[in-house]
Amino acid sequence: MVPAIRVQGKWYSILPKPYEPERQTYNIAYAIISKGISPEVAYREWFAQERKDAKLLYPSFRKDE
Repeated sequence: MVPAIRVQGKWYSILPKPYEPERQTYNIAYAIISKGISPEVAYREWFAQERKDAKLLYPSFRKDE
C-alpha cells in the first residue's frame, strides 16, 4: 500500500525519506499541502513543536532557566 494522506477530498501519495520517522514525514507533508508553506518552513514548525513537546514531557529542573 502506498502511503497517502487526504486533504480537502484529494488524496496525495507520500514518498517517505529513508532516515525520517513516518510521523515526521506525514506531519511535514500534511503541513506543506494543507497550509501551502515551503518545506523549509514546515520543517522549522515541526522541530519547534517537537521542542515544545519535549519541554512538557521532560521538564528541566535547573534554576538558571
